[in-house]
Amino acid sequence: MSADTTKETIANLLKQLTQERATQRHAADRVEYLATENARLRDYISQSVTPQGTGVKMQNVMVGKRVIVRASVAGVHTGTVESINVAEHTVVLTQVRRLWRVYTRDASGSISDVAANGLKDGAKHSIGAELVRVCIINPAGFEIAEMTDAAYASVFTYPVA
Repeated sequence: MSADTTKETIANLLKQLTQERATQRHAADRVEYLATENARLRDYISQSVTPQGTGVKMQNVMVGKRVIVRASVAGVHTGTVESINVAEHTVVLTQVRRLWRVYTRDASGSISDVAANGLKDGAKHSIGAELVRVCIINPAGFEIAEMTDAAYASVFTYPVA
């Protein structure tokens, strides 16, 4: 092997080594970036959890809101949220009415439509008397939709069944 060939071989090997080190540095930088992002996300999540560890603070956003709640076990209720406990699958409502049978303004029949638009005018709804407080426990989860003022009024001004 000539001296020029040896120099060329060494130069190629150094070039490959330099590229490999650059790739390793890039990989290390990527790992560091991902670790930083992971820590940032964990910090964000830990700030979103209530001190009791019962769920995300978003549940507290609903406190004081007029809502309609659909629970597979308890049925459909409207009222004002007093508390929500995600870990225990409970929601406590005040000034509550149970909706036994209601008709929506659109064809969907969804509680989302009731929350947005209220009860269908002229329909024969079946709505229970107002209760001071109800605690709904539903292991399967809830659907909770904030109601517009007009929708809430349409439920609470409707005569008791």
